Amino acid sequence: MIIRTDDLQNICTNILPAVDANIISQVSESLSIKAKNNKLYFAVTNKSYYVLANLPINVDETFNATVNAELFLKLVSSTTTETIEFKLNEDKSLTMIGNGTYQIPLVFENNNLLELPEITLENVKAEFDVSGETLNSILAYNTKQLSMGIPMHPVQKLYYVDKHGALTFTQSACINTFELPEDVKMLFDVKQVRLFKLFKGSTVHVKYAEDTNSEGVTQYKMSFETPNVAVQMILLNSEDFFKMINIDAIRERATKDYPYTLEISKKLFEDALLRMKLVVDSKPGTSQDIKLTASKRILTISDIANSNHEDLLPSDTNGFNTNKYEFMLSIVDLINVLSTCSSNTVKLSFGDDEAVTVTRENITNIIPVVEE
Repeated sequence: MIIRTDDLQNICTNILPAVDANIISQVSESLSIKAKNNKLYFAVTNKSYYVLANLPINVDETFNATVNAELFLKLVSSTTTETIEFKLNEDKSLTMIGNGTYQIPLVFENNNLLELPEITLENVKAEFDVSGETLNSILAYNTKQLSMGIPMHPVQKLYYVDKHGALTFTQSACINTFELPEDVKMLFDVKQVRLFKLFKGSTVHVKYAEDTNSEGVTQYKMSFETPNVAVQMILLNSEDFFKMINIDAIRERATKDYPYTLEISKKLFEDALLRMKLVVDSKPGTSQDIKLTASKRILTISDIANSNHEDLLPSDTNGFNTNKYEFMLSIVDLINVLSTCSSNTVKLSFGDDEAVTVTRENITNIIPVVEE
């Protein structure tokens, strides 16, 4: 079987991040390669997800091999010849001919070629389409939240998604607002959400199922499918976890009316914060918190000692003509939030002595105020 290298490299680049190198397991370390119906199929799994990608080929080949995933995918990625040829050998190896000739051992289990376990959906409860850009917004914005603050409970390492959007939280929170056509609730882990990058630029057909396994335990499952790639997942749904996420309260805090609001250039604000962080970092042992002061349509950023400050003029303000309002925030959290902003401006809302919200388009971050 001879395949154009460019075509093969594209699919190998996409599927490589799905190889779960953190699990020491023959199954999770393996890649299944099968040819049928004029397509070449590549599959990997870590048992909580199963990824199947396909590449159209011009010949109706019958081909079945299971190999070490990282070895195969990285070897293909580093090949510079125009085409790559594959041959199955009787000595239980796969020959790959490109820049050179390489013998890749096949993976066996009990003298049989290893078959990767698929995840099937049986009792489908909901079915709908979703934009790949929506899935990638979860990856881009909600993932950043999980690196901010220290999670105190396992549920704080998960992504909550329902009909009205996605939410992640530690001490702070990220609320990603969008609408799904079905009323479903889902919990994903970081490795599962990482796979959403496979669907960028696509419309994805989604299925949600509630299946009972052989032990009588309900498993909540999702499938995501486009013409070229399909992913099945076993969700981490748990009523105990759902009860620990105060969804309504978090969303209400993100949309409430605060005494002060302002709209400001994202670049102007971020650059000022980065300059202030240089000063803060230059003094070992100095607090990573900063002061923000709203007064007379001016937002002032300063260090805790008030020895360094910078005044900013937001483009739009509300509430600044009342009494001066001063509060403290983590400069690291604020910079991390702004680093995910692709819009030119952001809206800040504050004044209740508890939190600040940073909003742009459909994304809102809640950052807790630091107590003195």
